[in-house]
This record gives sequence, C-alpha cells and structure tokens, in this order.
Amino acid sequence: MPVIASSSDIYGHWKNSNFEEVVIAIGGNLGERQKIFDSLQALGVPFANVIDSTADIRSEVKLGVGNVILANVFIGPFVSIGNNCYIITNTCINHDSVVGSHVYFSAGCVVAGNVKIGDRVRFDTASGAKAKINVNNDSTIGPGKILIESI
Repeated sequence: MPVIASSSDIYGHWKNSNFEEVVIAIGGNLGERQKIFDSLQALGVPFANVIDSTADIRSEVKLGVGNVILANVFIGPFVSIGNNCYIITNTCINHDSVVGSHVYFSAGCVVAGNVKIGDRVRFDTASGAKAKINVNNDSTIGPGKILIESI
C-alpha cells in the first residue's frame, strides 16, 4: 500500500475496502499526529494499535486507539493510555499511571507509578517523572530531565 497524502484519499481507500484499520507512523510531531488523527476519526476511519511483540503489557491496562508501542516497552498494571500515542523503545510506564492522547515518549523514558499525563505531552530521550505527579497538557520534558514535581 502506498503512503497516502490526504485524509480524503485514505477515507476513499477505506470505503473501497483496501484496508481495515489505519495507523499514523509519524512519531514526534504531536501537532501533525493529532491533526491527521482528528480528521480521520471525524470521517469514521478505524484505527489500529500497533504493538511490538517484545512489549510487556501487564494486566488491566486500558489502551485507546491508534497507539504505536515499539520494542521492549513496559506498561505496568492498571495503566490507562489514551489515543494516538507513540511510545518508543525501552520506555517504562509504571502502575496506575494515566497517559492522555497524542503523547510521545522517546527512547528510554521512565514514568513512575500514579503519574497523570495530559494530552500532547512530549517526553524526550531518557526523560521521566517521579511518582504521584501531574504533567499538564502541551508540556515538553527535555532530554534527560526527570520531573520531581507537577507542571
């Protein structure tokens, strides 16, 4: 299947039964991911979750749609992940955390337990958050930074 440039082209292919579900392969551009997701969702195009076979997803995890979960990711029990998130290799999201929609985790991120993450949050390489804090919508956590209090 070729890469398709517009939502209307994708919708046409879906209506013609050329595919069953779609996934957005753009990683860190959160605005573009959300724009594409919202336009396709408004057209009724269904989204798949793409999960690498080496990902370790524990019990009672709730996943939205359109998520990409790459190799060696750990998602602890009772974690909730919204829609259209992109989670890169060796990221760890611990128990009882809540991740909003359109969130990006670069390689090697660590989120402790009971963390609440809003929408359109970007965790750059090797960043993270300590337990029981809140991360507001549209926040960016720079490379190697660990949040020790809510932002």
